[in-house]
Amino acid sequence: MLLRLDEFVPKKTASLGALQGLRPVPRRERNHETCGVCLMPFEDTDDQVVAVPCPAEHEFHRNCISKWLTEYKDACPVDHAKLW
Repeated sequence: MLLRLDEFVPKKTASLGALQGLRPVPRRERNHETCGVCLMPFEDTDDQVVAVPCPAEHEFHRNCISKWLTEYKDACPVDHAKLW
């Protein structure tokens, strides 16, 4: 019952425009080894990795952080810093 109630509570999420502004992180510049959402390691070749504008600039797979920011919350999932 509580889960159904949660569906009706508005969530503060990010806009698609905000997602386009996420900074891509080239492989040689990465400061983290794993995605903070799915906890999977970044692969060296095909992974699209982006950083969010939190103080620590946490890095995530683009698909993972896009889903988080548009469906759950407009804050960094690691340190909960407000992003916009």
